Amino acid sequence: MRASPKANLNNDQRQNVLHLLLACLREGKLPHGSFQFVAGKFGVTRSTIRLIWLRAQVDLNNDQRICESVASQKELPKKSRTTMRAVAAGLGIPTTTLHAYYKRRAIVKYSSYVKLALTDANKVARLKSDQGCRDNNYRIPHMGKKKLALAGKLPETVACDPTVFNDGCTRLGEEDIDKRLQELSQEIAEALEMAEICNLLEDMGL
Repeated sequence: MRASPKANLNNDQRQNVLHLLLACLREGKLPHGSFQFVAGKFGVTRSTIRLIWLRAQVDLNNDQRICESVASQKELPKKSRTTMRAVAAGLGIPTTTLHAYYKRRAIVKYSSYVKLALTDANKVARLKSDQGCRDNNYRIPHMGKKKLALAGKLPETVACDPTVFNDGCTRLGEEDIDKRLQELSQEIAEALEMAEICNLLEDMGL
């Protein structure tokens, strides 16, 4: 008498099959009998498990290829990314699978939510404070001018033609410093935003 056909595995069951097969990996290879072992766990034939494995197109030579998308990791709250167990629970995948992804360097282990203390306002204030440090009082810390002169290391005073100096001051006066500071702060903000995007892509393993 022919046995009754078994119900097809759903997507969650197929993902569990892949997770179990990944947990069986030894040095990047499936040991002999892995398909039969997993088939017994799910009550299906060995050929069904082998077909699921082949359809997943698991490339064991590519350390960056993963069998399941972890893009939803960025949607997890920051407080839920402090341990591997918390991340695995948030993504709904086994901890062993997530650890296997980490060992293959497909994802980073933890996520830090320490924010930068330097804000755009701090940058502008810092630049404005540096504008007042333009005098000609040359000084080396821990060594006075007299000691430098005795040691023959005192830099020579370079004479500047008054016309050149006045022309430089005129050009600096024509420059809108506040506008330039705003442009610089905007460039810095865009650079920080791009750095944050790159960090997110790195967290996703892209």
